[in-house]
Amino acid sequence: MNNLNYRVLIVEDSQTMRAICFKMLSKEGFSCNAANTAEEAWEILNEAYKNRNPFSAILLDLVLPKMTGNQLLEKILNNNRFESLAIVIFTDRPDEETWRLALGKKNCDIQLKADIELLPLRMRKFLNLCFSDFSSNLPLINTKAFANFGQGEKIILVDDSPTVCAKYSNLLKEAGYDVIIASSISTGYELALKEKPMLAIIDYYMPGGNGDELCRMLRSDSRTQDIAVVMFSQRKDLIEKALQVGAMDLIYKDDPMNIFIMRIGSIMQVIRSQRTTTRLDILYRATEALGIGVMLKKGNSLTSFNVTMDTFAKTCQGLSTFDTTDDKSSSLHINDILGKDRYFELMLLKVNEQDNAILVQEVTERKRWEKELELSKEAAEAASKAKSEFLANMSHEIRTPMNAIIGMTELLWDTNLTHEQKKYVHVFKTAGESLLNIINDILDISKIEEGQLEIDNVPFNLKNLIEKTCETMKVRASAKNIDLLYDLSPNINLNLIGDPYRLRQILYNLISNAIKFTDKGYIIVKAIEDFTKIDKNKQVIVFSVTDTGTGIPEDKLNLIFERFSQGDASPSKKYGGTGLGLNICKSLVELMDGNISVSSKIGEGSTFTFRAKFEIDLTGNSCLIEEKTTGPIFCEELSPADILLIEDSEFNRLLIIEYLKKYPIKLDIALNGKEGLEKFKSQKFDIIFMDIQMPVMDGYEATREIRKYEKENNLPSIPIIAMSAYALKDEIDKSLNSGCNDHVTKPILKKTLINIIKKYNTAKIEKNKSIIVRPDPELADYVISYKESVLKNILIIQKSIKSNDYEIIKTLSHRMKGEGEAYGFKEVSTIGAKMHDAAKNKNMITIEKLNDELIDYINRVEIVFS
Repeated sequence: MNNLNYRVLIVEDSQTMRAICFKMLSKEGFSCNAANTAEEAWEILNEAYKNRNPFSAILLDLVLPKMTGNQLLEKILNNNRFESLAIVIFTDRPDEETWRLALGKKNCDIQLKADIELLPLRMRKFLNLCFSDFSSNLPLINTKAFANFGQGEKIILVDDSPTVCAKYSNLLKEAGYDVIIASSISTGYELALKEKPMLAIIDYYMPGGNGDELCRMLRSDSRTQDIAVVMFSQRKDLIEKALQVGAMDLIYKDDPMNIFIMRIGSIMQVIRSQRTTTRLDILYRATEALGIGVMLKKGNSLTSFNVTMDTFAKTCQGLSTFDTTDDKSSSLHINDILGKDRYFELMLLKVNEQDNAILVQEVTERKRWEKELELSKEAAEAASKAKSEFLANMSHEIRTPMNAIIGMTELLWDTNLTHEQKKYVHVFKTAGESLLNIINDILDISKIEEGQLEIDNVPFNLKNLIEKTCETMKVRASAKNIDLLYDLSPNINLNLIGDPYRLRQILYNLISNAIKFTDKGYIIVKAIEDFTKIDKNKQVIVFSVTDTGTGIPEDKLNLIFERFSQGDASPSKKYGGTGLGLNICKSLVELMDGNISVSSKIGEGSTFTFRAKFEIDLTGNSCLIEEKTTGPIFCEELSPADILLIEDSEFNRLLIIEYLKKYPIKLDIALNGKEGLEKFKSQKFDIIFMDIQMPVMDGYEATREIRKYEKENNLPSIPIIAMSAYALKDEIDKSLNSGCNDHVTKPILKKTLINIIKKYNTAKIEKNKSIIVRPDPELADYVISYKESVLKNILIIQKSIKSNDYEIIKTLSHRMKGEGEAYGFKEVSTIGAKMHDAAKNKNMITIEKLNDELIDYINRVEIVFS
């Protein structure tokens, strides 16, 4: 901005002095007006504001007729429209009260009438300082905080005279500044680098170089260029040189002490204002870049801070739309002037007792994304649900005919067959089992994806588990003349707590793969301790399965654990399989806090290695799973029983009839749930086998109706066994929650059917008939103590049933689920697992029924030692 843009109002009652000031300023390019009284000046200022041509500065004489300069100054300070008006006090007798009043402005200076020849230069310097760094976009700021002289800011005084340093440093300290003294240019530069003062007051003439040299050094160094510089001299004619090298001003040593401190106060005020404005400018640019609207709130008055806020106000019917008293983030949903839905987030920030700022951010796009994300989530959940339903239905539709195929194959296998017929039946049997394994793999993947697959923590013996797994697989290995060996490190703790079923599944998959891809040689299963210590009660075991088979190509090693991926993926591949087994192994190992890897060479074989974490069984309970310990022993033959079979499939009815025709079982048939319900009401049965998917009335509804009828007629609860081709956990839970005692998944093997009848055919077993448990004599104390603890748990569960305390039931049943079989009480584990599921689903009817079964079982248990 050049001088022509500066409009100055000269307020002076002396006609001569007024004319001199007008001539000097006009000659230097200032646009000037003059007033000889304060009243006239006030009218001129207001008229200029109304005409949108305000003055840049006022040169104000303090001694005026009627209204004094001080009174005019007060009026200006109390009117917000003159916030940006610069004030130069024009006097030879400045007093501290007037100066303190003037310091209420962010841009104020003093001009002594005795130095009138310097008026144009000082006025130009002062206005350039006031306006050059102020953004026109920024709001007016409250500068009352600048009213004190010093606020503890650092000032460095550089002068070679100890007397001058002592005199002026004491004066500055009394005024509230922190003063640093330097006696030379070099010392001043070093201290300026170290202390980072706000202002440097530098003597112009010093030995070793002039002050302008230090000023250049400070202004050219990026580390010190923010330090403002004022020259200090007895020569007034040096002011232009001082300004040329970058100084803000020159102060005369001959000025009175009050003039010195007032001028320093004015300079410090300008520096503070500049720094505040710079920070505001940074804030302004940052909020604009981030699209955040900001408005200032003082009482009920709202002022826009940036262009973004102006835009919001313009399109959404004013600033008041965004007014808030919430100091936390609050939401605003409005329709703008075009009727468009708009969403904003507001936050009020308290600056001080009177002043606040409100931040406004538009989140319309984010809301749209969130809505789209929610729709995508719903679509994904719907797709997942559809997939689960598809898997359940697919499993059901395949398992239903598989039930008849595998069942009839099993029955056929037990008949007198020729060698060739046995070979054919073996093919049926093997193919059926393979298809069943594929279905189970797909369901396992589904459970893993849904997060439904849980890892159990029960005691087990690692040696027994590996021995039995290898024994099971040896038949297949021997058929190919392959040796199947195992090797356990002597350092391993064999008695562990973990999930033996899932560990066996991993080993089974890896050994099965090894057999499939090995035509000669051997397969060895190893288990060694990982010496990476977790803590004294836990152990990481490294398992490996090594074969001498075909090996895996190097480019397939990174893909081998991916779903539906195989080492041999060519169209003419030699080996079958879905490519799901290794992916399931990887998922199961990760659920055990472990990892799995493979190394292989073509033609030499492969080694699959996985780590799994287990707790060490410090009680030694896992040794109870040794083969010499048996669970409850039931009679080998089935006791007579009346059974109602409710099944709509002709093939499945035929299969059950064939399974049971050699046993003393009276079997009645119903073709749907409604027919079964009527037969239940008219006849007496010991067990009901209930198909779930049936026409007319399905198994869920039929079971609920039976339970309702029992309750209404005060009848004992009859065992109902759900039979379903649905194998997902949700479907099993659904049948149990409807009132079924148990659930068997199709295809149902003869052995499974016989065992379930033995388990629930208690109606015709004499009440004094014992269930024999034969543990190792050395463990007698453990087993007897455990039976007593079960009896205590039953009492606690009975109390919890009355108080509806599902958490206690869940805790106790989970413990029984893990411990029962380990002590030889397999039924306790079975009932505990069902009760745990019922507690999770808050099904108190099932819990009561299971607790009755537990009482009956534990009362009939007889512990017999060999």
